Amino acid sequence: MPGTFLGPFHYCREEGLLGLAKRPVLSHTIGMKTFISAVLVSAVCAATARAGGFEDLFSGGVQGQPSQFQEPMAQPYQASYGGGAGGRQLALSQENIGGISVSCSQPDMNSVNSVMRSHDGTVGQISPRLVQLLCKISAHYGGAAIQVIYGGGFRSQGDSRLNSGMASGSLHLSGKAADIRIPGVSVAEVGRAARAAGAGGVGYYPNPPESFTHVDVGAARTWSGGSGQ
Repeated sequence: MPGTFLGPFHYCREEGLLGLAKRPVLSHTIGMKTFISAVLVSAVCAATARAGGFEDLFSGGVQGQPSQFQEPMAQPYQASYGGGAGGRQLALSQENIGGISVSCSQPDMNSVNSVMRSHDGTVGQISPRLVQLLCKISAHYGGAAIQVIYGGGFRSQGDSRLNSGMASGSLHLSGKAADIRIPGVSVAEVGRAARAAGAGGVGYYPNPPESFTHVDVGAARTWSGGSGQ
């Protein structure tokens, strides 16, 4: 069709021998040049098809209809919540002490131990598993900063100000628990994110002014109020 661009598949069909055979004309009206041209087009197209091109050359497609061949679709990017920590950063602070930013894949545990130290200044050993849990909770909220309440990180045996109200066997003593807040997120929502991230214990303390969510890497359990830490 003059003035119309045909793709390679349709060009081969329409201008080669197949197209010539479909034309509603008598054989004596077909000129020698037209016939030779059709033969050459068919030969070139057939060679191209054998080389791996023009996959649907003889697939029966119709001009104006899309090819049946489809390129593989690119796989969509998958966010990695709940998986490895990757290259994320964790913004972590404790009230009245200060804050840090550490890599979730290779956290500086000395900095973590320092910022989560006890009320009496004792620096304990925070569990790397707890840091990974905090990273996942933070990632759930788009990298939100994790605030540890004052005295809600490591707790020493000699801190009498805390021992009077601390549960027997508290995981704070071994650096495996933290009492946390995320600005703008409720205690219940933080707890749900912690459970989804694989936390062991999740305690809900919604009463202000010291509202917080307890999270740890111990046995799986949940509670509300003033026991179970």
